[in-house]
Amino acid sequence: MRSVISRERNFNEISLFLCLSLSLFLFVFLFNEISYYKQTIMERWAGKIAVVTGASSGMGLAIAKALVQNEVVVIGFARRKSKMQSEMQNVKGKSKGKFYACECDITKTESIEQAFQWVKNNFGTVHILVNNAGISSDAKFMDSSRSDWQRLFDINVLGYIDCSKRAAKMMLDSNEECYIVNMNSILGHNVDLPGFTLNFYPSSKFASVAATEIIQKELYGIAIVTGASSGIGLAIAKAFVQNEIVVVGFARRKSKMQSEMQNVKGKGKGKFYACECDVTKPESIEQAFQWVKNNFGTVHILVNNAGVSSNAKFMDSSRPDWQRLFDVNVLGYIDCTKRAARMMLDSNVEGYIVNMNSIAGHYLDVFPDCSLNFYPASKHASVAATEITQKELHGKDIANAVIYVIGTPQRVHITELIIRPFGEVQYQY
Repeated sequence: MRSVISRERNFNEISLFLCLSLSLFLFVFLFNEISYYKQTIMERWAGKIAVVTGASSGMGLAIAKALVQNEVVVIGFARRKSKMQSEMQNVKGKSKGKFYACECDITKTESIEQAFQWVKNNFGTVHILVNNAGISSDAKFMDSSRSDWQRLFDINVLGYIDCSKRAAKMMLDSNEECYIVNMNSILGHNVDLPGFTLNFYPSSKFASVAATEIIQKELYGIAIVTGASSGIGLAIAKAFVQNEIVVVGFARRKSKMQSEMQNVKGKGKGKFYACECDVTKPESIEQAFQWVKNNFGTVHILVNNAGVSSNAKFMDSSRPDWQRLFDVNVLGYIDCTKRAARMMLDSNVEGYIVNMNSIAGHYLDVFPDCSLNFYPASKHASVAATEITQKELHGKDIANAVIYVIGTPQRVHITELIIRPFGEVQYQY
């Protein structure tokens, strides 16, 4: 009996040892992978300029140290300049990472102005802003005063907005890749923390979450282009990226998009992301838009470009051929439009939906000697679908149409541009 127990104990010890060894191996493997990834991803920030507010202690100090150790040049903003200098005196990168202390009280506009002017005079611009400075309060509502509430909002909201505006201006002027990181709290999403008195700290954090969204809307535009793996869709995606728009390409051939767009970059914000999507399948469209929502929050521009044609004669084609024409050219674009419009309306952004069409959507005898099967029918249907969606959404100003006309190259000749009030749909053949 003892021998059985002994063997069982030994087996358990061995199992435990194997588990610990495996865990240690996985930890070492993951640590090496993460370290390599972090090193690789941070290489492009070596020598770049970062401003960290509230850098004299706590999280701000830890962030400043980590950035310097990753070869970023860090300027710490805080009232206690000597405290920053003392804490950071032995923290250095291997080559480019350095720290500079700059006295700044973010409750005072003139202090923020002087600090950012110092950054501009000495470094020219800023590439990363970490809005970390913040305060809390444990005073009860009835035991606090207006000056207490004012200080919470001066630091946690107004100071961070002020810093964001000044940094964004410098970033836009430099036209380089830049980031603004706003540190927040779970209390910016939920006011309930049982057992604690937090005064109006959660209110200030809720305000900072909303302020982040507002700033993001103005600085960060996301465009979705369907059928972005070739042709017009690919050309539109390239033009958008080169004009500093973040583009998510939808197409079945993800690797083709990645290959075509790998060397296309904007000078600053313009980037391209490939997302596999088959617009004939609702579940694929749903997954693609969910990916956009998870990664970017919303979309500002949708270009419905995906389309297929057919040169088969009516009597030589079958229902699956006709179904594919309407699945891609009509139903897919309606599905994408609905999902994009919902995201735009929910996030209250200024959004645009552009539906690419064909002259075959207005005239049936465009190519008298060519068989187009029911391609013109699908394009006529998409014209009508555009009118239907427009009635529920917003029309375009005439002024925008004029800007478009005068903004086209000389080689583009616009012979006619009809702008109709809603409901006045008239076609003559």
